[in-house]
Amino acid sequence: MCEQTATLFESASLCKTGFRTHRLRARRAFATGSTTPVASQHAQFARHAACRAAQIAPVLPLFGHDTRATDTRANGVRRLSKKHTTVPPFTPPPPTHVSPLTHESQAIVWDNSCEAYTNVKIVSYQSAMVTTALPIADGRKPGQDTVALAAQAFNVPQASEDIPGWISGHVVVPPEGIKDAEGVGMCSQVFFVGTCQPKSFELAIGAPDEDAFNEETAQRFLLSEGDFFHVPPNNIYRIQNHSSQFQAKLFWTIIRPMANED
Repeated sequence: MCEQTATLFESASLCKTGFRTHRLRARRAFATGSTTPVASQHAQFARHAACRAAQIAPVLPLFGHDTRATDTRANGVRRLSKKHTTVPPFTPPPPTHVSPLTHESQAIVWDNSCEAYTNVKIVSYQSAMVTTALPIADGRKPGQDTVALAAQAFNVPQASEDIPGWISGHVVVPPEGIKDAEGVGMCSQVFFVGTCQPKSFELAIGAPDEDAFNEETAQRFLLSEGDFFHVPPNNIYRIQNHSSQFQAKLFWTIIRPMANED
């Protein structure tokens, strides 16, 4: 990379030098009234050298990417291709004047359910989660036998009359996998699309005034990595990964309805 950068800077310097030399000779020729082919050639060389000098730029690495110049210039702009690389594990430095890091999943925090400080699970490591294959509903088309896999991270009960209970986790939908239609009841469900092939992940919401999910009348959306969606209470939804090569991974949170203590 250093040799490449040095070569580019050297080329830029030569182009600028050539531009100044030919421009000076062209000015002298035209100042004396010369219209010879030599004078015109110096002017043309000056223009070409200026263009080359303006178009050459150093290619520097970007953090987290392998950045390489693909070609040339389109309208004077160099195009770059970015190739993602695997991120290595982070090795934290020894702590200095701070409390040590922990690999536990619990911490002493205020708990509204008992109005006291208690030892509560606040971290859920993916390596400790249990993944379960979701059931297949009746009515699937032939060949649609790939199911989604879900894992639960938290299951927190209602803490008080003002703080609802909630559940969260993730679901992996393999290539061409389906999570069958499901009603959410009085819960509110929020989803974040962590990974998927762009525009390959389908969300379908049941049509209004229909008690059962119907593919022919459902409201359908194609989503990509980074998108969010939510399903309000008393609705039915279905999700499907249309990609034949890449799995989709979603992170979800279910907010339970408030319990009536009366």
